[in-house]
Amino acid sequence: MPNFIRSYLIAAIIVALTITIRPGNAQTPPSADGSRNPMALLNRYQQAADQLDLTPDQRRQIDGFFKQAIDDLRNAAPDLQNASADEKAAKFREILSDLRDQVGGALNDEQKQTLKDKLQSLRRPTSAPIEPTSQPSLKTSASQPDNRAKTGTALDRLRSGLDQISLTADQKQKVDSLLETMQGEVKQLREQVRGGTVQRSDLKEKLAAILEDTRAKLREILTADQQQHLRSLMQNQSVGSDAPPRPLPNRAASRQPTTAPAHSNTASKVEPSPQLTASPTTQIQAPAPEVGEPAPDFNLRMSNGNAVSLTSNSRHVLVLVFGSYSAPVFRDHAAALSQLREKYSSRGVQFLVVYTKEQHPAGGWEVQRNKVQNISIPPATTLTQRNAMADQMHEQLHLDVPIVVDSMDDATAKAYGVNDTVPAYIIDRSGKIAFRQSWLEMDALQQALDDVLARP
Repeated sequence: MPNFIRSYLIAAIIVALTITIRPGNAQTPPSADGSRNPMALLNRYQQAADQLDLTPDQRRQIDGFFKQAIDDLRNAAPDLQNASADEKAAKFREILSDLRDQVGGALNDEQKQTLKDKLQSLRRPTSAPIEPTSQPSLKTSASQPDNRAKTGTALDRLRSGLDQISLTADQKQKVDSLLETMQGEVKQLREQVRGGTVQRSDLKEKLAAILEDTRAKLREILTADQQQHLRSLMQNQSVGSDAPPRPLPNRAASRQPTTAPAHSNTASKVEPSPQLTASPTTQIQAPAPEVGEPAPDFNLRMSNGNAVSLTSNSRHVLVLVFGSYSAPVFRDHAAALSQLREKYSSRGVQFLVVYTKEQHPAGGWEVQRNKVQNISIPPATTLTQRNAMADQMHEQLHLDVPIVVDSMDDATAKAYGVNDTVPAYIIDRSGKIAFRQSWLEMDALQQALDDVLARP
């Protein structure tokens, strides 16, 4: 589609989306630099994509994605005529986010980095967010600021900050997977609000729960320096708040009772995390066992019916990995995990994969990686179905590691604090946690194995 036609269509639709509720009102004014104007956002993304060195097939794909986004905007316009400014902005962010994921799925890693760099060069300093319309019923007094969109803005700042941090390839993969999950939860929550299954009054609290959960998982992925850099970036982007953004939560602090501070030293107190309602796809559960603590016992079965328990491995060092076929991070590390088992089995190390609920099931949040690779797995409703999926994963990934299947309530995964991640544990011969990762990472796992085996 020629750029000038595309821009004209986008402009026409954006005008329809930004008309205020009351007849005769002016359009919602853009921010001073246009950075939060919908037209500016979409045109900036279009401009960056048009500068990429693409194959003809990629160009056709990406033009199709933009056409779909335009169609989505056009179809949404009538329903949003009487919507609030926040609702219009949320819909636009949803469509733009889908467009970003689709374009990313059509690019190789080098092109993705180039697109990221071009977007960064086009990005102007963030200014004040779009003000709500002048409809009196939607305005809030100065003494009671409107916080409805603040959590959504925080999610945007988090994504923007992560885009500016230098990550390793493995970190980037994990962060991308985490952000896809976060975006899916937000999208599902908004659909539930529109469908009436979630009250709009609960939206802020549930969005905050998603953000809190994402921050906790990021702490397991980023180094201390990267976390500090991210905090600084988010603070620089923060607008309209006297308080700096909340730091990534301290996992040790989260294990303390919520009625007392995590440390007695008043100079370094960590306030307990607020009790937040769980996000739509995330269940609040006990924290993962820490290094040095006894490993939770389990008694599971392989798909062939053979029983496997923690006590049956009591004389061996055990590497325990949780995952499912719909988890891209697990698939990416399957071959390396098999190689690690081959290397260390002669030293008495046992390896075991626990197959859990699907991380990205069909009909739920289907991440772009799975769509590109034509992986669509419905959620299992019986243990027989989950056994079949474990067998399929074993065959498709040529996984040379025994697989046991968790119960339908994922009791073992919950006992180990598994929460939409692909974690790994090393359990020593005494049955205690010797090492843990929230996200499977082979180099660190191998180094930890060497350290554990070197102990007397």
